[in-house]
Amino acid sequence: MEARDTGHPGPTGVSLRDFPYPYAAALTITGDPDDLRTATDFERLVRFLNAGDRTPLGPGLSLDLSHSFWFYDACGECEFTVFRGASSELSPHADLIAEMIRTGHLDTMHTYGNFSEGGFERRHAERALAFLRERGLSVPVWVNHGGTGNTQTVGNLPWQRGDDPGLPEYHTDLMAECGVRFVERFGVTHIVGQDARSTPRDRVVQLAESARYLMARDRARAYGPLRNELLSPCVLGDGLRVLCFTRFIGRERGLARAGSPELALQLAPSVLEELIAKRGWMAVYTHPWRGGGASLIDPQAVEALRNLERQAKRGRILVTRTSAVLKLNLVSRGLAWSSGEEGGALTVRIDHVEDDAAGRWVPEPHDLCGITFYTPEPERTRILIGDHELGDVVANPPDESGSPSVSVPLRRLRPPPLPSR
Repeated sequence: MEARDTGHPGPTGVSLRDFPYPYAAALTITGDPDDLRTATDFERLVRFLNAGDRTPLGPGLSLDLSHSFWFYDACGECEFTVFRGASSELSPHADLIAEMIRTGHLDTMHTYGNFSEGGFERRHAERALAFLRERGLSVPVWVNHGGTGNTQTVGNLPWQRGDDPGLPEYHTDLMAECGVRFVERFGVTHIVGQDARSTPRDRVVQLAESARYLMARDRARAYGPLRNELLSPCVLGDGLRVLCFTRFIGRERGLARAGSPELALQLAPSVLEELIAKRGWMAVYTHPWRGGGASLIDPQAVEALRNLERQAKRGRILVTRTSAVLKLNLVSRGLAWSSGEEGGALTVRIDHVEDDAAGRWVPEPHDLCGITFYTPEPERTRILIGDHELGDVVANPPDESGSPSVSVPLRRLRPPPLPSR
């Protein structure tokens, strides 16, 4: 998404900080549910990543991360789905999945489900939408699921039929009704830090990897070396405009499995330091239940996640939910605002957000969580949406730049609503 200078600081000295205070980068982990087999394994991972309890992997991390889910598994491999198999019968886990969608712990549809052997039809999407509607739920993020049998996917490959109105698999009009705003179409990058300056080495590696994908006839992953945005506007086959996002697969080659062992490389200390130095955004692509063995997560990945937790606690990297990172990126890059002196106060007046998919819209207070403005006088700075003043603005001390700021507070999820042990 093209950066916009929409602020007008003028003589007030107010400017928009590129990340919420005090962070210098933002990261989310987008974990696909491939290789997940049981509800017990799902709960084990969520307790370790999201809760502070003691787990078989050691103390829980209390990271503010979200997860993805399936409505169906037509292949009969995963029990933790909304419906049994590909039927219309609710599974025993449907209520827990619904509650975790409500709380924000599940914010990503990994398509409607696992149809790797084929069989997806529009009626599956209609049932999924009805499930969400009946419970007043929405899901903001869509991620494609691989395999040529998954014809529900969207994109330009011959077997991606979900956005073609002339085919039985067409569903993207319903996907929009499910609340989806952000779409991943197999876009992966080997560049550390999106919306940041790419080095010559970054471009060479990305060019080489894109060429390798093209030779393998995998056009979807052949992301161009001259692009490096987290979000970019896309038009689906039926004309629906969405924001597509890119996932970081790793600096090294040979990470196509993107499982638990590879996560240690994707989150290596050198990668996190590079992300901070570049002041970049990143959505890490992984399959957390893949390759971890009896311990569920590879031990080296566990240590990498603990280091990520330390970086988050030190205020260096904002680690949060997929939908939250994508929305924050969208809002911070498209925010139109002005500042001035009004009634003895410094005022920052929010006008709208420029959205390359949805057009111009006026944000609600919850849309601004994390937004931070540098200001010379935090204690007398007010933030307004139109004429409505936000009441919970926080004053921050000077950061590494030497400038103080004010923020709309970030919102963390409560502990996940898992069954009692």
